[in-house]
Amino acid sequence: TKSPIMWLRDRYFGDIRTHATTKVDIHIMEGSRKLAPYVNPRSEGVVMDKDGKKAETYEPPLLKPKDYTSSQDILKSVSAGDTIYNSETPEVRAAKQLNRDLLRMDEAIDRAEEVQARQALFDGKIIIKGKGVDEEVDFGFTTAQKPVLTGAALWTAGTSDPLADIVKWKKIPGKAGGAVPTDIVMGADAFDAFMAHDSVKEAFDNRRIVEGNINYEELAPGVTYVGRLARAGLDIFTYDDYYFDKDSGTDGEDVPMVPVDKVLLCTPNADFRRHYGVIPEMPPIEAQRYVKSEEKFDPAAREVIIQSAPLCVPHQKNSIVVGKVV
Repeated sequence: TKSPIMWLRDRYFGDIRTHATTKVDIHIMEGSRKLAPYVNPRSEGVVMDKDGKKAETYEPPLLKPKDYTSSQDILKSVSAGDTIYNSETPEVRAAKQLNRDLLRMDEAIDRAEEVQARQALFDGKIIIKGKGVDEEVDFGFTTAQKPVLTGAALWTAGTSDPLADIVKWKKIPGKAGGAVPTDIVMGADAFDAFMAHDSVKEAFDNRRIVEGNINYEELAPGVTYVGRLARAGLDIFTYDDYYFDKDSGTDGEDVPMVPVDKVLLCTPNADFRRHYGVIPEMPPIEAQRYVKSEEKFDPAAREVIIQSAPLCVPHQKNSIVVGKVV
């Protein structure tokens, strides 16, 4: 399987908190632009109201992949590069098989966390569906945070003005008390429309006014730093990775991590956190992940389970703008 990249998770939700409880109290900051109060030198200080916060209690969803490895699996296992006449001892082959199983499950959890980050950033809510669970964690994005272009304003139309849209949207978080965006992450179709737009090409070709620069650099497989849009003070990124969504299409389908028709304005400087609820063992365990393994007697096999209860939370939700542009 392809190893996940986890760029959205690591760039925007790098602040990690573990908890000793299954439920987590989370404050969503509304932000403010209040000024300090003036007073007469002989007067007492004036108590200021605290910034707006909305307290919510969430239960981070439990991820619990497991696998069985039988003695026959071990005896028949052949690693990449090995011949079918494997001379390794059964103990060595069992250890290698266990490591492969653990890596596969660990990467599946990584990918689930990356999808959480994607949903939190682009949708403002996280959908939790699985065995015995069907929930939605909604962070309450405002309409202003989710502009939708139509008709002549679409970036595929010659009458549109992508640069003006971006400059306008960058002002939204600051006005709402959020952190000012430093990044713009573009979906594949949105990026193609942006780069093909006559006004964008003219702006970058204008030698008298420095609008920005295009300087492609691959940061990781699938992650590209495109350059800087000086006019808006934003670094441009594209991110080409996918996850398999079994609920999409007839038989499920690969879905892009960045929606192809959208652009995200955000910053790693915002207060976004990755919370981990307690692992429901006996006794409960406070950790990001917990592995346990048990040998089965008949038939001979080993059961391996990894547990994790992550929740990506944009505490400063007003720091995000997601525009649908094509």
